[in-house]
Amino acid sequence: MRVFQKVSILVWLLGMLISTAAASEPVGVRFGIDSFLGNLYHSEIRGPVCKTTPQDRTNYLDAVQALGITTMRETFMNWAEIQPKRGDAYQFSAFDDIAKKASDRGIQIIGLAYPFPCWATGAKATPPDQQSTRMKNLPLRRYKTEFDHFVRATVTRYCGQKPESLPLKLPIREWIFSNELDGRAAPDEYAFWLKNFYEQVKAVDPGAKVAICGLGAPEKGKFLRQLLESPNLQGPAYPYFDVVPCHTALS
Repeated sequence: MRVFQKVSILVWLLGMLISTAAASEPVGVRFGIDSFLGNLYHSEIRGPVCKTTPQDRTNYLDAVQALGITTMRETFMNWAEIQPKRGDAYQFSAFDDIAKKASDRGIQIIGLAYPFPCWATGAKATPPDQQSTRMKNLPLRRYKTEFDHFVRATVTRYCGQKPESLPLKLPIREWIFSNELDGRAAPDEYAFWLKNFYEQVKAVDPGAKVAICGLGAPEKGKFLRQLLESPNLQGPAYPYFDVVPCHTALS
C-alpha cells in the first residue's frame, strides 16, 4: 500500500516568476512546519484538536524548538478568530501570545491570511461543537473596507516597522493570502482580493513579502495562468505577489 503524506513546500521563486523581487536577495528553499495554533473556536479546525490555552501554546512551541524547526506557517491573520462578529473589537490576545512565544524561541512565523468569518463571506455558519467545518470562501466585496482595515491593523501590530508594533525579536513580514483555492475559487475573484491584499500589506510594510494561496494542484497550472491573465490583477505592481507556495503529495 502506498502511503501519501501531504506536505507544504514553500517554493521561493524570487527572481524567477517574481518581477518585484530585488535581484540582490538570495534565492533558497526554507523548510518548516504547518501549525494551527491560530485556530481556536471559529476556524476550519476546531474542538479538542485545537490548542487554545497559553500553556498549550507554550508546550507546542517548546516541542517545535526542541526539534530545531525555525519556520512555521500559521493561520495567523485569522479574521474568523480575531473578529468573529461583525463590528466587534479585534481579539488579538491569543495571537500576541503565539507571536511572542514563537519569536522568543527563534521560530519565524509565515502568516496565513485565512480563514475569513462567515459574516464576511456569506457562508452558513456551522454549530460551534462541530470539530471540522469548511471555510474556503473569500469575503464578499461589500466588506472590502472592513477587510482592508483588518489587514492593515494586523500587519501594523506584528511587522515591527511601526512605533505601535508589538516588540518581537522576529517580526512577521511574510504573508500568504488564503489557502488552496485553485479549483475552489474563480481566478478573477481571487485576483481582485489578492491585489487588494497586496496593496494593504505593502502600504503598511513595503518590505513585506506576499504569497499567493498555496496551490493544491500546481501541476495543472490552469489556475495560476488564469490568475496572471486576469484583468483584476493588472496594474503598476503586477503580479501583486512575491512568492508562489505549492502543496504536493509525496509518496
